[in-house]
Amino acid sequence: MNTNPESGREKPQTPSAKPTPPPSSSDIEGVKAIISGPANKKDLQRQGAAKSLGLPPDATWDQIKDAQEAARRSQKSRAAAAGLPLESSLQDILRVEKALKVDAAQDERDRRDREMLSSRAAKLGLPANSTEEVIRAEEMRLLLRKQAVDLGLSPHATPDEVHDALVKKNKREEVIRLGLDPKTATPEQIDIARKEDQLKWKLVYKEQERARLGLPWFATEEDVKAAKRIDDLRKKNSEKN
Repeated sequence: MNTNPESGREKPQTPSAKPTPPPSSSDIEGVKAIISGPANKKDLQRQGAAKSLGLPPDATWDQIKDAQEAARRSQKSRAAAAGLPLESSLQDILRVEKALKVDAAQDERDRRDREMLSSRAAKLGLPANSTEEVIRAEEMRLLLRKQAVDLGLSPHATPDEVHDALVKKNKREEVIRLGLDPKTATPEQIDIARKEDQLKWKLVYKEQERARLGLPWFATEEDVKAAKRIDDLRKKNSEKN
């Protein structure tokens, strides 16, 4: 006799399991990342050491050690060249090297100055070791002598005599340029001619300015000011763009 009360009942059917989809490429890469894990501390130290020596990240420890040894030798050589103890730090070496470069540049400038002075002295017939003051004094003496001769004066004319002659020469040339006769023109005529000349050039400038702004010659001052403001705005916009 069957005493199991469940024996007469129908068992419910279990639904069939759905097939598992194949893993995607992103899933595979994720698993790989989990398996490989982050770089360990020793590997990070190796990469940092390689970077500090200018080596690629995949440099081996042997390559790093060789580079470190070469850097030490180079640092000792630089220390010796700078006149420092071999165990000097890189900062001390760099500081002294910078100072030596500055000194070398100054020495080069001094050498060029000496060569230039020597060349100027040779042209003047002076000793090669003549000072700047001696050379300049001789150059000024010869220049004064040349100006005196050009002005029809004695080669031994004084600086004041040369200056007065230059003033007269410039005044004569100005009078001629103003269309007057230097022999007969009075101070009043010269003054009037100067004012007319200044007015003429002022008008010429204004005409040129009007033409540059695209205005007719009879444009008023207000027209010119307005055109200038527009021109300034155009320039500012062009600079921004």
